[in-house]
Amino acid sequence: MSQLLPISSGFARVFALLALTSLSSVCMAQQKSLTDPDTPSIRISASRTPPLITPAGDGYLDRILATLFARSGIDFEVVISPTPRGVADANSGVIDAAVSPFPDMRDRFPDLLPLSEPLLPANIRALYTRDDIAIRTVEDFFSYRLGFLQGWSKPEELFKDHPDVTRLRTPQLLMQMLANDRVDVVYFPSAPGRFIASEIGMPDIKVSEFQLDRQLYLHFNQQHDELVTRLQAKLVAMKVGGTMELILRGYDTEHQLLPVRAR
Repeated sequence: MSQLLPISSGFARVFALLALTSLSSVCMAQQKSLTDPDTPSIRISASRTPPLITPAGDGYLDRILATLFARSGIDFEVVISPTPRGVADANSGVIDAAVSPFPDMRDRFPDLLPLSEPLLPANIRALYTRDDIAIRTVEDFFSYRLGFLQGWSKPEELFKDHPDVTRLRTPQLLMQMLANDRVDVVYFPSAPGRFIASEIGMPDIKVSEFQLDRQLYLHFNQQHDELVTRLQAKLVAMKVGGTMELILRGYDTEHQLLPVRAR
């Protein structure tokens, strides 16, 4: 595990100046988009799942979106809502875009256009606290009391015959059920699961060998089709140039960013 090195006062001043300059650039880009009548203002639905989306707006996904849209000269705001509702609202045009763990949903939501480049990994595992639990396959979940988020279609499909399932409305409630021994195992992305566990006093959370590799994608209502190509290029540039790696440093050391797709 890497250690933090002492920072000299001179370096700290330089670092603070660079951070202020970077923040000012983002703010200027957002202010420009607000005053420019030809620049669209985009509302994006996402679920509030720390450390990705936080109330302070400083989560990993918060920072990815802020950088992506600032570099594109577009103003945006995050609208907090459950993923299924956000996707449906974006498809109907109630809002402009939604974040989802699926690369293409046009079979069910024909008015959604995805960026083919993923925003960040969201790998799903079983999380638990007991030493006697081992989850290597889907079948192993059936031996334990299971919790997952209400409205998620994949676990409903995987565990439709499970005899003991609890569905929770928020990630915080899900992890709290595990902390209170109301469930044995939760099906949830490992990085936010670990973060929430540490926040509520479960530092020794365990993760399963079972894993479903997922990525988060940004989907636009088709009325914004011109933005898909524009933002796609900026997102690829963020990965090629190393910006994405800097933003996600410390996100989840078990997972690596997928390489930029060959064009």
